[in-house]
Amino acid sequence: QGKGGAVLFTDEYRRALHARKCMSDDILRGIDCGQFIPFFQPIVEARTHRIVSVEMLARWSHPTEGVLPPARFLDIAADLNLLRLIDRQVLSAALVEFRHLRSRGYSLPRLSINVSVARLIEADFLDMIQGALASGIPVDIELLESVFLDDPSSQLQWQLDRLRELGCGLHIDDFGTGHASVAGLLKIRPDKVKIDKQFVIPALDDAKARALVRLILGICVELGIDAVAEGVETVEHAAMIRDLGCRLLQGHAFARPMSAEALCSVLTAGDGAAY
Repeated sequence: QGKGGAVLFTDEYRRALHARKCMSDDILRGIDCGQFIPFFQPIVEARTHRIVSVEMLARWSHPTEGVLPPARFLDIAADLNLLRLIDRQVLSAALVEFRHLRSRGYSLPRLSINVSVARLIEADFLDMIQGALASGIPVDIELLESVFLDDPSSQLQWQLDRLRELGCGLHIDDFGTGHASVAGLLKIRPDKVKIDKQFVIPALDDAKARALVRLILGICVELGIDAVAEGVETVEHAAMIRDLGCRLLQGHAFARPMSAEALCSVLTAGDGAAY
């Protein structure tokens, strides 16, 4: 390995490589078979708990292991350069689900979509979003690779401007983690930022975390940007974040990520409120 270092090819390492190879093969088959599906998690108004949006989240409907979260497959999919294919498959399925729910008479909130920069600038992405908007599905775009937002390329900036002209909301995800600066906020001019859960979750018991959340909310107020707190876990947690001045909340206190059918039940039972 250089500099006097050595690596032993152990049985444990061999097993790990074999498991990774099997997972890689499974992911490729999963894409071919349409196994990557959308789940949805509500975003609610802090005072009324009314659902104002739902975030689309990728899940893998694995034939033997059941529904798998992104942590089980995203890193390997990224190494294989397959994230764009998974993004495309999940978004296509989500739009079909939303149209189906609307045809059944459900009054649906906005659809919030996580998008990598690589997927954002692909030629067919704008066409898919235009189709969604034309069919009456209001769409918000959550920008994931915000490390690029401090110095956006002309192609990315053009795409963002075009999405805004079409009526899409632009959000920055996981704000506060160090990937997106305040300068990036001024350049991109997002409608919302999502305060990362690593600040929100400990804020109930940690004064410093609470101060950071308050600081981010203050920046948002000064710049005229709305904020969503992620990782709100309990009713007490929700009340504390609300009292800090955050208008929108997301987390297990209201709902876990769910299928479209489960979302129907929530919308029906709660008359548009998460609980």
